[in-house]
Amino acid sequence: MRKSIVSVLLFVLLLPLMASAQGKSDGMRVAYDGEGTINNAMYYKNGQPLTHWVQTQNITQFNKQWPAQRIVDYLNQALDINLEVSLATSVCLERIGDNYLETLKDFVNTEKFYLAATSILEEIGNTNRAGYMYYYLGLLYHDFNKPGQAEEYYSKALSVYSALPDPLRSGFSTILTRIYEKYKEQNDYMRAIPYLETFAGLVKNELGEEHEQMATIYIHLGDAYWNEGREQEALKSYLKSVPLVKLKHGAASKEYFEIIKIFADQFWNKGYKKEGEPLYVELLENNAIESFSDKLNIDSQLLQYYTETLEWNKMIPAAERLKDAMQNMPRGYSLLFLGKQKGAYLDMVNVLGSLYSMVGEYDTAERYFLEYLEAMKDSRSGKEEEIGSALINLAMVYTKMY
Repeated sequence: MRKSIVSVLLFVLLLPLMASAQGKSDGMRVAYDGEGTINNAMYYKNGQPLTHWVQTQNITQFNKQWPAQRIVDYLNQALDINLEVSLATSVCLERIGDNYLETLKDFVNTEKFYLAATSILEEIGNTNRAGYMYYYLGLLYHDFNKPGQAEEYYSKALSVYSALPDPLRSGFSTILTRIYEKYKEQNDYMRAIPYLETFAGLVKNELGEEHEQMATIYIHLGDAYWNEGREQEALKSYLKSVPLVKLKHGAASKEYFEIIKIFADQFWNKGYKKEGEPLYVELLENNAIESFSDKLNIDSQLLQYYTETLEWNKMIPAAERLKDAMQNMPRGYSLLFLGKQKGAYLDMVNVLGSLYSMVGEYDTAERYFLEYLEAMKDSRSGKEEEIGSALINLAMVYTKMY
């Protein structure tokens, strides 16, 4: 747990200030933050910190369920000291717990002193600091593989922070994201999702739903839902992120196109073609797909999809792109492939003639049918039935034109 390292270092760094403020006398030495609140404390006896006496004399024989006053009485009697049920004592006991965790990796005694510190906070009604301790107890249980207790204390922390007024909730976002990340590391998305949802609500309320930070949050939510098998919720979250990603990175940015390409592939491969289609179209229309084979593949898939959904107007742009791609093959493709592609190109010309005829653009339909007819006449492989079919298509176009 990072908290223990930071806390121990902070105590060491602040110790000279505490000593200079209070001399070298025994008793409680405290340090304050900028607002005058105690943020570090340690009791001294014979010039040694309480951590020394507790560890060397093993003053840990108390029940973690004891009430605050009984624990304080036990420590006072065992060490002949004068602790009180106070915020300073709570922080002091917390630091002893930090020391057990950091130097000895001793879960049992860390838990005892953290719970004792928390019990004091509950006793004196310091709800804010108690919420902080609930969170770190949750992390402790989490790190020592006690998921039930971790969730219990995480929930307690959320209850406290959710009820605090805004000025006292400065660390709430960090707590939520840290818990989410802890569960995400274990692929435990069922437990991770509620914390990320709470964080999303917090950011939305404070910064607005269109703030660029929401783009990242919606993507993380989409990933979490997707991994948990909640695909419909994932789709909604991913799609909410799209305009925000565009706003954040720019409509023509490489970052934006990379993200929507990931979404489009993910949606299409899982059968969510309706959601993936507009993303693919945007990529193709902005020439944002570099691979020639990818372009061919995507447009072929789109054309097939439009055939299934009978969206003739959408078929035309896809077919036009395919035709142009086949007509302008890049270097490096084999002659065999080029030969096969010539036939595919003419098939696409014929398809385009039919599509334009269906939507009433007869001049364009005529141009494509004529191109196909001339190619069939010139081709050695041109068959009479294909030439006849082309003539019939032209006759039908002329009938509609005139």
